[in-house]
Amino acid sequence: MSLDISPDHHAILTAMLAPALLMAATGSLLVSANARLARVVDRLRGLIVSWEQDAPDRAQRDIQIARHRKRARLVLRA
Repeated sequence: MSLDISPDHHAILTAMLAPALLMAATGSLLVSANARLARVVDRLRGLIVSWEQDAPDRAQRDIQIARHRKRARLVLRA
């Protein structure tokens, strides 16, 4: 019983595995980007709630809200 893999078989295996690995890597990147966006949105919602309650540091909250909106745009572009 011989387990020799000829170049033709190697090419077939490579052609079968490459798309699967590419799809797995793409899925991993999408999950990572989605998790980052979820954290940014959660933090932004918390900042907006504290901003609406007239927190004494409202100017600082405005800066933080603008920063988190920019982060959300960057995550969506990635």
